[in-house]
Amino acid sequence: MERNVRDAFFAIYAIERSLPRRKPTLSRWDGYHMANTDKWYYAYVIEGDTIKVVDACHAQNMR
Repeated sequence: MERNVRDAFFAIYAIERSLPRRKPTLSRWDGYHMANTDKWYYAYVIEGDTIKVVDACHAQNMR
């Protein structure tokens, strides 16, 4: 679990830099941008030069 949290934390910093922006696949994420790594999906908003992650979901829970 610690490794999953650490991986998610470091991947957040890659949003809009190396993780491509995608259209959200979950209805609860409508209105947000989405990015994903191998195991994690992130819903986020961009406000000025700040990216705010509003939700994160592990790949096995993306249904």
